[in-house]
Amino acid sequence: MHRARRLSVAACLLLAGAVLAFVVAGPSGAAFPGTNGKIAFRFTSGGNVDVYSMNADGSGLADLTNDGAGNGQPSYSADGSKLVFYSDRDGNREIYSMNADGSDQVNLTHNSNFDGDPAPSPDGRQIAFITNRSGPNVLWLMNADGSGQHVLSTANWDTTCFSGFPRWSPDGSKIVFQQEAGCTGTSGDHDILVANADGSGTPTDLTSGSTDDETAPDWSPDGTKIAYARGSDIWVMNADGSNKTQLTTGGSYPRWSPDGTQVIYDAGGGIYRIGATGGTPQPVYVPGAGAGADVPDWQPIRAQPTTTTTTTTSAPPPPPAPAPTGVAIGAAKVTGTALAASIVCKGPAGASPCSVLATLTTVLHVRGTRPVGVSARVRLRKRVLKLAQSTLSVPAGATAPLRLALGRTGKALLKRFHTLPARLTVTLANAASGRPAASKKVVFRAPRKKKH
Repeated sequence: MHRARRLSVAACLLLAGAVLAFVVAGPSGAAFPGTNGKIAFRFTSGGNVDVYSMNADGSGLADLTNDGAGNGQPSYSADGSKLVFYSDRDGNREIYSMNADGSDQVNLTHNSNFDGDPAPSPDGRQIAFITNRSGPNVLWLMNADGSGQHVLSTANWDTTCFSGFPRWSPDGSKIVFQQEAGCTGTSGDHDILVANADGSGTPTDLTSGSTDDETAPDWSPDGTKIAYARGSDIWVMNADGSNKTQLTTGGSYPRWSPDGTQVIYDAGGGIYRIGATGGTPQPVYVPGAGAGADVPDWQPIRAQPTTTTTTTTSAPPPPPAPAPTGVAIGAAKVTGTALAASIVCKGPAGASPCSVLATLTTVLHVRGTRPVGVSARVRLRKRVLKLAQSTLSVPAGATAPLRLALGRTGKALLKRFHTLPARLTVTLANAASGRPAASKKVVFRAPRKKKH
């Protein structure tokens, strides 16, 4: 019985990973001025699709998402400190944000419809994105924290046409994007349009009259030019649509470097760069067989403003609040595919709130990447699978509710085996000393089918 159960669990895990690996390709990002930083991109290998980052020379690869779901379309904020991206980890396409190092990943959209193509505004206050909530792939805006989600324009040009890949102008007044030519539903013929960022007026078609497929535009950091894909090549034009010039032979999804001197793009499963005025393309990162890198975005590094320091005489600052001393898990209850628990923050009066990381995991038994059964002659390796994760802040001496829901992989395992043992672990990141943690075992059970 144990042997069959462990064999099936591992097999189900591999099947679920294969299902989650399905993604729709598409770029996201905006070219903001600054010093050239890292390059983020989508990396596909062995059924896994994640957001990676690397140095501008292709070194220092780092997996930023690594959650077994489909992730992509990374786009840096104007100050380079944040990334927005899509993820399928909740069972449908949602927009997430995270720090540039991959920490603090947060779902922004929380909607059952398709949400993708995120692009932060230059002032960091808004995010433009594409959704099918109010029509076929319509332009929407939301605040940087996910609040205030609304359609950009209620005019027919936005609510009845297929749009995609919005990018803000560096001054924040315009949004460039692609849209099916003439709203005909012909996916093989898109034009590049520019709309007012407040949704007023009618967009200007910069490539009107062309029968080629123009897609994935990106504004130069100084706002004077737009790079885009025309067919299977990279082109550049002035911001008013004039002086269209071919930059490469082959390639898609161009992105300007923050200093405006280069353009990166993907071609043949790798990331390449070329001078902003042309030249010989140079490979940045080309993975081996069976893997692919595409949809890049370049991190802007903003220069820190200089400040003048003046010496003043003032009262000494108050002492800092004491750090919390521990964290505990109160009552925990599983309902369907969700876990509800109470988190207790321990600490003296006036202590800082607890910064809590809550993680739900289960343990599988595998050998390499192939599942095996249990026998006296086979040694199995335990693999810890992350089912869900969340962060929360709890005031010292108080209790706060926590809710974690199984993702697609967890739901697949529960559906297959009806019972899924798991462990909830909470870690206190800002403790007075060490990283105290608490854990509790929980069990998810599939609902029993009624007998007829």
